[in-house]
Amino acid sequence: MKLHSAFTRRGIILSGISLLSLLSTVSMGRTQERAAQQPAFDADAAKQVVNNVALLADQRKWQELSRLFSTKVVLDYGYPELLTSQEIIGRWQPLLTAFDNTRHQISQTQVREKDGRILAISRFSATHTLKGVSGGDQWTLEGRYEYEFENQNGTLKIMRMRMIPGRSSGNIEVLNEAKRRSGIADPVRNHTVEHVTFKSGGDTLKGWLYKPNNPKTNEVIIAAGSWTTVKEQMPMLYARRFAEDGLTTLIFDFRGYGESEGQPRHYESPQRKTDDFKSAISYISQRPELRSAKITVVGVCASAGYAAKAAAEDRRVQRLALVAPWLHTPEIARSSYVARPGISPNGYDGLLNEGQDARKTYERTGEVRFIASASTDDARAAMYVPSPGIYDYYFNTSRGLLPQWGNRFAVLSWPEWLTYNSHTSAPLIRIPTVIVHSENGAIPQGAKGFISAMTNKPEVHWISGSQLDFYDSEAKIREALSLVTAFINSQQ
Repeated sequence: MKLHSAFTRRGIILSGISLLSLLSTVSMGRTQERAAQQPAFDADAAKQVVNNVALLADQRKWQELSRLFSTKVVLDYGYPELLTSQEIIGRWQPLLTAFDNTRHQISQTQVREKDGRILAISRFSATHTLKGVSGGDQWTLEGRYEYEFENQNGTLKIMRMRMIPGRSSGNIEVLNEAKRRSGIADPVRNHTVEHVTFKSGGDTLKGWLYKPNNPKTNEVIIAAGSWTTVKEQMPMLYARRFAEDGLTTLIFDFRGYGESEGQPRHYESPQRKTDDFKSAISYISQRPELRSAKITVVGVCASAGYAAKAAAEDRRVQRLALVAPWLHTPEIARSSYVARPGISPNGYDGLLNEGQDARKTYERTGEVRFIASASTDDARAAMYVPSPGIYDYYFNTSRGLLPQWGNRFAVLSWPEWLTYNSHTSAPLIRIPTVIVHSENGAIPQGAKGFISAMTNKPEVHWISGSQLDFYDSEAKIREALSLVTAFINSQQ
């Protein structure tokens, strides 16, 4: 199997029969400044980790096995989830120990580095034995695994693990009996998730399409989250909630972020991200079963500005929803960034100058200078917050501090970001729009100025909550999305 085809070929979901389908989601974490460095590439070390997962699982050495994973992992056995290493072991241990023995054979492992990401792919054959089962005492599953690794201070940890099933042989009742003995049941969901890819600006973007089993309406949501973030953060939560409510939803990584291709990496470009939104719209419009669907673009925080611009310029968008929108102008940016200690001549102009210098360096040498997206002690970070409690989401491994995110910001982003005027899109929006925000959220004055500039007046809901509540608070997300869903339903 060629490495390229192995990474791009769409996987087959094994529905309800695989032991591995019960093992899902990845958990990850890192210290807030670590992501400023590119990961080291060590193919032999990556292969050893892959082999050790199989070996230690068969030997039932659970604590040693747990240490192979990052603090949060995207574990994907047909449905991507975010899990801690202990949550992964909590799923694997009871089921695997229900068998008399298991034998996982790993072969053809190939490792590569792409865009600073360490990736691996391998073939596997997993034989499960349980004596006394009618019809035979063995069941074997073959297929492939895909991995991504995080470099934690020189040690590779798995932060993404996807199983793609292939041939199944033997007696499937061996698996079913092991499930019964372990007390583990297949999860019940009203939707599935499909891995999708599409092109934008010549690069391949990767995303997840959440598909309800019984869609309520002929609707599709395309959603994106806060600046610098990846689909595993707030978009993943939003997509799941929309899908549970019967709405097909696409989330994806913008160019230069997460699993998607694109250079420079971690480049916060409003125009490039707007173009990626349009590419996502094209992808949905070209899928035969979705061509006639009504498209609603949903932007959370900074993606609100990109979503609004895409909606203003692309007539295929029929509705626009902005949740906790960060909608800035150059004047708002200046007031927001001027108070940066140690940045000369002042925060705004100093960051602008640094960004212009970084852009020149990139154009001359191809070198990209990075800073942390969020930091408590580096005033040059994209989000400088001296108290971690203020922006706990970005500093907490149980919230948004994920290895998939990376906590990195390309310094050359500053000129485009600081001078961006999201309000220029407001008077051009001609479609029904809903805005959900809080007076205690990020720059509410930006949303109010945007609303005032709209000629097609939106439906507006001011509710309680902080900005970060809209990122991962279960109650706040449900409240916000109930308003968005009601708005969509009212536009039928």
